[in-house]
Amino acid sequence: MMKKLTPFLLTMSLPLCGLACPDRFKDQVVFITGGTSGIGLATAVQFAAAGAAHVVVCGRSSEKWTSAQPYIKSHLAPALASHLEYWPCDVRVESQVKNTIQKIFDTYGRLDVAFNNAGVQPGDVSLSGHIEQLEFPSKVAPDGTIEYFLSPPQPTSNDKISGAWRSKTPTQSTPISAYRESPLATNVFGIFYCLKWELAYAFKRQPKNLPVSIINNASRNGIIPTSSRPLYGAAKAFMISLTRSLSSQAAQRSLQQGRAVIRINAISPGPVDTPLERSAFPGNSLIKAMAGVPMQRIAQPEEIAPAVLFLADNKQSSYITGAILPIDGGHVASPLLAIGPNVGKATENPAIKKPAVPTDR
Repeated sequence: MMKKLTPFLLTMSLPLCGLACPDRFKDQVVFITGGTSGIGLATAVQFAAAGAAHVVVCGRSSEKWTSAQPYIKSHLAPALASHLEYWPCDVRVESQVKNTIQKIFDTYGRLDVAFNNAGVQPGDVSLSGHIEQLEFPSKVAPDGTIEYFLSPPQPTSNDKISGAWRSKTPTQSTPISAYRESPLATNVFGIFYCLKWELAYAFKRQPKNLPVSIINNASRNGIIPTSSRPLYGAAKAFMISLTRSLSSQAAQRSLQQGRAVIRINAISPGPVDTPLERSAFPGNSLIKAMAGVPMQRIAQPEEIAPAVLFLADNKQSSYITGAILPIDGGHVASPLLAIGPNVGKATENPAIKKPAVPTDR
């Protein structure tokens, strides 16, 4: 006779706490790369609104951080805005990534959430689709070392952006809307450096009773590549694969060390109305970004940020690791969707409003 099994129910205290919950991330330290505009900035603001003690926003350009202040002031009360702090960091440079993460632990003694959001578009999609146009030169040094070279960002137009010219040197900020930049430096090497040092310091210095959530910002093009941006899609696919592989490693290492689990997930956005997206689809061609999107519109950054907060929340997503969450209006679910004549019209519909973000506690 088979023994009757008694169901085992795991009960947890899971408060229904959304964006308006002021203590959702109480005392937590959040690290966001590429946080001076777009998805990164909207996410930083929502973390502050949800009670994060310190939101370290990193980027290459202090000018972009200055430009972000009106947005911050319009979405956060001064007391909450003070939780945001800008630290310069270029994720393409390993030493800067290492030093920044080390500084977080030296300053605050913990890192609860890392949102690896920094990314680049390869410029106007009409200029970057052919493999022979892509440059990644290399040479063998006298000692046998193979050296690879990434060209500095190249201008795609003579227009001024934000009223000022930017330096084109490899380690200086450039407005992506004005320059074409190789996706390899940021989307491959940058994500590698971030994950390497986030995990290294988390396993070494994070208090064992505190979990860590790492979220990478991939792309729908990492799941369904596009012929117009092959290197960009390949770089995002690399990010997705690395997310899955390292999430398994991190979970097992966490258990072996007897510590709270370090989780790694990724979001995979579709077209989002950000400066990066508009750089890839200049002028009215932004409608092209909506091709194949069943909802027939692009997203706002404020619609992406809540998914990041969900994956960061160790009460609401404690059993999720290695996941790739599409946030794309249904694109990857319907890759062969026939495009009708109304695609894109909803983008300019004034009825579509940005979701409200709480401004006080």
